[in-house]
Amino acid sequence: AQDSQWRVRLAVVDTLPAYATHLGMDIFNARLKDVQARALSDSVAHIRERAIANLVDLAELFGDQWMLEQMLPAVVESSKQSGPNSYLGRITSLQAAGSLAAVMPASVVSETLVTQIAVPLSRDRVANVRIAAADALMQCSKKLEKENPSFIKENIRPVLVDLSKDSDTDVKFMAELALHA
Repeated sequence: AQDSQWRVRLAVVDTLPAYATHLGMDIFNARLKDVQARALSDSVAHIRERAIANLVDLAELFGDQWMLEQMLPAVVESSKQSGPNSYLGRITSLQAAGSLAAVMPASVVSETLVTQIAVPLSRDRVANVRIAAADALMQCSKKLEKENPSFIKENIRPVLVDLSKDSDTDVKFMAELALHA
């Protein structure tokens, strides 16, 4: 998983859900959880994308509580990174939040994915991060629209309205798309 060849790293990341299924939670936590966490911050976008897809598979396999305790802290932490190249970690955490919204309970979506990741990053100085935040908020809204519509009205919609007035045209576009989704 630390190979210099990105295709080898991708092959390892591709196999993680299968290993998790066959080895079980305890062995995965002991030996492979860190590989999954590192893949979320890989320098190659394709590996990060596959690692995000793995999060959904792992949440379905090991359950919400496991995801909340074992993987979400790393996702939340990467959303708080700052520095010249850390915007990729912030975007990855937003993409993970959007993907996980479909499989996590509404309480986790509202309390963690929206409140701790998407809303704070909607004010990021990097336009691409704000675009990803609008997209994540749209995905989270889809999950919450039936279970907690008042949360959307009070917490998500105002953020999207603010983003729809952004100085960047692409941010405006994504926010408008999210508002009308």
